[in-house]
Amino acid sequence: MSEKVKILCVGIGGYANIYMRAFFADKDPQYEIVGAVDPFAEGAESYNKLKEMNVPFYDSMEDFYKERKADLA
Repeated sequence: MSEKVKILCVGIGGYANIYMRAFFADKDPQYEIVGAVDPFAEGAESYNKLKEMNVPFYDSMEDFYKERKADLA
């Protein structure tokens, strides 16, 4: 099996909730959420679930890319 695609979620509130719900519903994901960029993440519906998954949060994409890498943002 190939390595999972690493995804950076940029914006996790508002309309992005639709995407976040789809990510969480996937029972056999071929991807890994490696970070979330949102300066107001604490107010997002998906915040607690991402925290449970140990997904790190960043205020900007620049901050994320200083520490990590992603295949898709």
